[in-house]
Amino acid sequence: MADRNEAAASLIFATLGKPDIRFTSALDNDIEIAERADEVLVYDRPIGKEGLLWRDLLSWWQETRKMTDQEQATRALYSRMEASLPPNSPGQKNLFEVPPLFGSC
Repeated sequence: MADRNEAAASLIFATLGKPDIRFTSALDNDIEIAERADEVLVYDRPIGKEGLLWRDLLSWWQETRKMTDQEQATRALYSRMEASLPPNSPGQKNLFEVPPLFGSC
């Protein structure tokens, strides 16, 4: 059984549609994406004390997509995440497009 202090097993984000997510074990919080799994991103690596950093996300993206060029991977991940923003939420789009304050981490 999962410990309450245990980190999340997976982070599901940047959905392009509403996926069908089901619990396979309610006790352990195990889930499966039954439909539209190709329309979500699932980060399945441990998240450090600092939280999920862009460099961690980019490394995961490059490795799972077998991309060696970091600039190309950065553009591809950014575009994929931008595609998940709802069209009727200009506030979210504005926050997403704000340039980073501390450079690219």
